[in-house]
Amino acid sequence: MEKIVAYQRSKTNDVLLTIMKEKEIWSKFGLDLEARYVPSGEVDLDEVDQHVKAGKANLIFGHHFTPYAARAKKDGIRYSCVASISNGCSLVICAKPPIQSIQELKGKRIAVLGTHPRLTLWRMLTLEGIKVDEGEVEFVKHAARAEVNQEMLDRLTRGEIDAAYIRPPYDLKAQEAGFVILEESRYFPNIMGGTLTLTGDFTRTNPDAVEKLIKAVIYGIWFVKAHPEESILIMTKDRADEKAKQDNRYFRYTLERQIQLLESKPYPSALAIYHTFEEAIRAYPDIPDLKDLNPLSVWDTHWLREIDDSGFIDELYKGS
Repeated sequence: MEKIVAYQRSKTNDVLLTIMKEKEIWSKFGLDLEARYVPSGEVDLDEVDQHVKAGKANLIFGHHFTPYAARAKKDGIRYSCVASISNGCSLVICAKPPIQSIQELKGKRIAVLGTHPRLTLWRMLTLEGIKVDEGEVEFVKHAARAEVNQEMLDRLTRGEIDAAYIRPPYDLKAQEAGFVILEESRYFPNIMGGTLTLTGDFTRTNPDAVEKLIKAVIYGIWFVKAHPEESILIMTKDRADEKAKQDNRYFRYTLERQIQLLESKPYPSALAIYHTFEEAIRAYPDIPDLKDLNPLSVWDTHWLREIDDSGFIDELYKGS
């Protein structure tokens, strides 16, 4: 068995990683994978990098901005992103009527959580011509913690904000409460799910392990998509939050959205890379050379392409 220590940076990867562990998919591909949850919190270039340099982790799930920043730094780690589990953002902008579009958010107060979601929201608004830095909207920032989405929905209900950028199932709850879902914000192209991010040193010295990792993840995604009811049952049993389990409709809705975002062939999309790189530039204004980096320089998808060309993925989905 190949020993892999992985850091999970986002809870949005729970559905895939939990089911892969429960169904012993890692071992099926000759891997002994230990996943540790290391919250991303605010943007932090050095924290995880130091762990990787110290040999505490081989693999990062959900390392989206820092590979670009690290590659642009003189002595930074040369990360290699070898697959992208999803290329869309699950968060949705929910707004008070009569707002019906992103452009109508100009001059409004918008609640947002964490760093990556805030940068994604900035990107969406910028593309619509809204100048965030010039105060054309106000971000009401919230730290990414357990009850933050409910807190933002409560503030929207009380009229303290005009819109909120929130995760499932709170978008469904907002819609049921009469708020408007801005559909152009749903599944915005963005690498916000789990990447398979390794170091260049690891990929050079462990090419067989890289192939096994990618194949295992592809198989895990296939299993989740092919067996959604069993996957949801596994997640329901695994869930420690009994209150959440009691409201099964919202729990199911959340899992269905996570499954929907999984890529059968986990290539990064061009638009997802483009938007995420622009967000990385904004996240690290102290790295002036970052804007000159070719964003494809952190991606190495040749293993994935070879697996795809071999027919491995098509064979899994045959007859689906």
